[in-house]
Amino acid sequence: MDFRLIDKVEEIMVNKGYSHNYDYFILAGASLGILQRNHPEWVQAFKDHLDLSLQLHHIHEAIFIDHLDCGYYKRFFGSHMNLREEEDKHNEVLSKVKQIMNDGYPQLKFHGELINLSGSEVFKMS
Repeated sequence: MDFRLIDKVEEIMVNKGYSHNYDYFILAGASLGILQRNHPEWVQAFKDHLDLSLQLHHIHEAIFIDHLDCGYYKRFFGSHMNLREEEDKHNEVLSKVKQIMNDGYPQLKFHGELINLSGSEVFKMS
């Protein structure tokens, strides 16, 4: 949902070969939005949208793009985190989301990545 990265996410998707050919769903905190329990309606909205994408567009993969300097991560985990700690949290959360996706949607290929504010990849997870 971060306005600083809208163009960068588009660029990432184009570079993956999905120029204007993907469903786009945003939650605050990206992958963390699926794990948090403060807003259960977010989790349900994610599942509803994913199910609809499967039905209508027959998607075959889900790409999760997290970013550094995430306000929701700071709010959720505390603003005291340094860059390395935030990277570790993203890695931890994306790993949990990967497991959720593998368990609940085994037909979908999972891709997770963390980018910095310039849009450069910090790490990938498949």
